[in-house]
Amino acid sequence: MKRIVSFLIALSLVIPVTTKIVKAEDKPVVITVDAGHGGKDSGATYTHDGKKVYEKTLNLKIAKAIRDELETYDNVVVYMTRTGDTYPTLSERVELAVSKKSDLLFSAHINASVDHKSTGMYALVSRGLYRPKLAEVTKAIGKNCLTYLHNVTGMTDRGYLLRTLSDTYYPGKIKADYYYIIRQGVIDNIPSMIMEHGFIDNAADYSKLNSDAELKTIGQVDATAIAEYFNLSKKSEVAYNEAAEALEEAQSPYDDAKAAYEQALADKQELTDEIDNLDSGIAEAQEQVTKDQQAIEETQATINSLNEQLEALSEDEDDEAIQADLDTAQQELEALKAKLAEDENALTTAQDNYETSKQELEARLAELETTISELYAVYQAAKNDYQAALNTYNKALKAYEADLASISSFKAIKLSKPSVTVKNTSDGINLSWKKVPYAAGYKVYRASSKSGTYSKIKTLSASKLSYTDTSVTNGKAAYYKVYAYLDDQSVASSVKTMVYLTSPSITYCKNVKKKSIKVKWTKNDKATGYVVRYVKGSTTKTVTVKGAATLSKTIKSLTKKKTYKVSVRAYKTLSDTKYYSPYSSAQSVKIKK
Repeated sequence: MKRIVSFLIALSLVIPVTTKIVKAEDKPVVITVDAGHGGKDSGATYTHDGKKVYEKTLNLKIAKAIRDELETYDNVVVYMTRTGDTYPTLSERVELAVSKKSDLLFSAHINASVDHKSTGMYALVSRGLYRPKLAEVTKAIGKNCLTYLHNVTGMTDRGYLLRTLSDTYYPGKIKADYYYIIRQGVIDNIPSMIMEHGFIDNAADYSKLNSDAELKTIGQVDATAIAEYFNLSKKSEVAYNEAAEALEEAQSPYDDAKAAYEQALADKQELTDEIDNLDSGIAEAQEQVTKDQQAIEETQATINSLNEQLEALSEDEDDEAIQADLDTAQQELEALKAKLAEDENALTTAQDNYETSKQELEARLAELETTISELYAVYQAAKNDYQAALNTYNKALKAYEADLASISSFKAIKLSKPSVTVKNTSDGINLSWKKVPYAAGYKVYRASSKSGTYSKIKTLSASKLSYTDTSVTNGKAAYYKVYAYLDDQSVASSVKTMVYLTSPSITYCKNVKKKSIKVKWTKNDKATGYVVRYVKGSTTKTVTVKGAATLSKTIKSLTKKKTYKVSVRAYKTLSDTKYYSPYSSAQSVKIKK
């Protein structure tokens, strides 16, 4: 993030208009803005459409606009040599800049010519014959002023105006610069310059100076050129970056709290289903016993009917067929009685276990309801924090984009660097980033080593802020850069490294000893070790297991009658950094022993 900036604007030679606290470790840039002429000194004058125009008045409006625009930047202190129609002497103007230890003295002027035919803008700067570094500063700022002012006003860029005196010298017999503010600034070791914003007596130039709105724009352009040289950040940009960081910090707790709450709701549904299944199991067992009893009654009726038929036969009638049917029916009856006894035993067992099981399930459900209530409170708090961070981010983004738009007509937009996060998912390595204002889209590049050759693997539109790389290999490191691009401009994120790891699966998870859980999992032979996570309500703890071949862990000192959710993930260490797989599906275990 660029430096934090603040402003101090002067009401007069020594009285600041606005004061903002600057962090001690952040040395602010100090700018003294001079409105040329003033008071008894009108500067150039000319009459347009019967109205006399005074340079001093136009200069002051431009200078105030410079001040006001610089107030939108951080880590800068601004003084003005005058804020009204007064006349500080030239020496007083420089003395103010010196007393405030200014990094720049910028004097706003408008030119005039004898024949009233000259036109265009000049940046008056030191020749650089003495203390050339001062001239480097003012030439760089002057070049930007001339370029941007030409872009926005159409006035001719006449370049630098470099003049020296023939009879006045700097130390070493070096010819001194012609203009007092520039010359004295060099003597006092302060970059000093004069910006001539066209000719007041030229109709074409004056048409760009004859309204407050146009003078304000000129001042804003000057301030932008100054801010660009000193690498100042708009307050809106600083706020945007801070909001983006805050949103990123709020994202993970929100995601975790949401996942935990939703998992608890799923667990509740499972318990509710178990209770329902318990009730329906009793009903089904009772229904089966009733069916058995009905079948016995029907078979017994069949036997009774067959016996009556046998008794009704005369001695010479054949009873073999009826006797065979009777034998079959009696066999069926015995089988039905045996099944009834078996089903009655099952019903008795179910009834015996029903109350205990239901009480246990209902107790677990009640405990889970408490947990859900706690998790919901955590989830809502995290959601509120995330929503507040998102609202702040959106407002900051809107303000930052508005600031960018305000200068886009005369200055190329500079894209900011994407802020990228990476993580392993079940599908691959996921990259996500915050929106870069004015980016037309994003390009994702990958390499097999940090200093290796990066190849493009995906191009995404401006609305896409994440990408999952599925062409990854377990245990292999991948290095990524995300580029934001606009026309011919592209800005790369810092390199992001991730080792892809598949998640282990839990194969065994039980309460086998007093107040302990033994958990086993599948091997990831590319891992350095594993992390076992166990969650009780809203309390989460982890234990690290070193070595890819160690595939079990006993978690001790747990709380009896409490339910724990256990999951496992793999990790690999690369250059002292641990990279983690996603966690496995969780297993629920109640501590009964």
